[in-house]
Amino acid sequence: MNLKRNYIQLWKNHLCLSLSIHCIVFIFLFSDFIIGSKPVFCSYKNEWYSFLWNGMPKGNGALFYDLNEIAAGDFQKLHYDFVWWPLLIRNAQKLEPESAWLNPGLHSKDGTLFILGSYDLGKDLLVACIIGFKKSLGLALLTLLFSLIPALSLGSLVVFHSVRYQQISLGSVILFSISGILLVYALAICFEWMLIPNQIYPLLFIVLILFSLAIGIRNSKPMVRYVLDTWSLRYLEIMKSIPVLLILLILLQILTQPNRIQFAGMLAFIFIPYLLKYARAFTLKAASENFITASIAMGQSGWQVYTKHVLPKIMQALIPVMAFGLANIILLEASLSFIGIGLGVDEISLGGLLYSARSNPSAWWVIVFPGLLIFWLVILFNQIGTLFSKELIEPTN
Repeated sequence: MNLKRNYIQLWKNHLCLSLSIHCIVFIFLFSDFIIGSKPVFCSYKNEWYSFLWNGMPKGNGALFYDLNEIAAGDFQKLHYDFVWWPLLIRNAQKLEPESAWLNPGLHSKDGTLFILGSYDLGKDLLVACIIGFKKSLGLALLTLLFSLIPALSLGSLVVFHSVRYQQISLGSVILFSISGILLVYALAICFEWMLIPNQIYPLLFIVLILFSLAIGIRNSKPMVRYVLDTWSLRYLEIMKSIPVLLILLILLQILTQPNRIQFAGMLAFIFIPYLLKYARAFTLKAASENFITASIAMGQSGWQVYTKHVLPKIMQALIPVMAFGLANIILLEASLSFIGIGLGVDEISLGGLLYSARSNPSAWWVIVFPGLLIFWLVILFNQIGTLFSKELIEPTN
């Protein structure tokens, strides 16, 4: 009931914010229904296919053979028993050099309408904006997931046990951190591969990680008495004293032309101290409250107290921090891509579109439309962070 009431209240008090959130979620989840060059669903020679999560058909079907032998990779050249195309049938990788840098609203020689204009090598800017919007938002969320596990283990789990018990199993901390990172990495691989449900091997890998995490944490005994809070503080001080650009340049020397998962890991390496600082402060405040003392006095273990009482309270307090962080990550990715040290040249992102405009500064539309999307995302997450900050300071009755 509280969730439903808060949802209705959000629509009443913050209409523009609610509309923006729903638009972003819709574009992020259903962009394949909006624009693309492949069918959403189709039936070809009595075989059903879906391209919501797969880029190409499997190699043992009739569609795979005909697509390569007859249609030369063009889905539109085939005749289907049934087909459901996206709202706008456009190919993001289609090159039309003769239609490069067309103004918004103009047509190419073959009659294609460029609603937002075209940019380098005649690529459609509207398609690139939607794909770049989805990739930039997905990269920010992936970076947040990568950074959340180490931040919680060093800034929350370690701090709580150090304050309340002055001890913690070193094996538990290591297992918690490694298993959490592997879990997020496995989820990222699933997201990168766009797995469909019948490809269950990575999902089994995730279940195995969760099982080992649960067994290791619940059955581990205090093996090493050591105050690891000091370690987390030293790590925070070292990371905050090194310039961000220097760290990125060093990492880019190790990983040249990183993919999305590797680039998200690089950004997470920078974002971990940001989350760790607030997680530590919120944990110190929560660990000193009376209900924690009462829970320990009732005989609950440290892991039960942390997961049932401390962690939910910390996650609620971290919501505005994560919202502001998402805005910073999006700006950082756009800035890095704009100066040419972001994602690879084959990856479409909002910052990469701004980078392409450097070769033709008079193409204002290549700057304005991706810039407005970046501005929209940053303003939205800043507003969400401000809203949740006010809710924490002045909770509603």
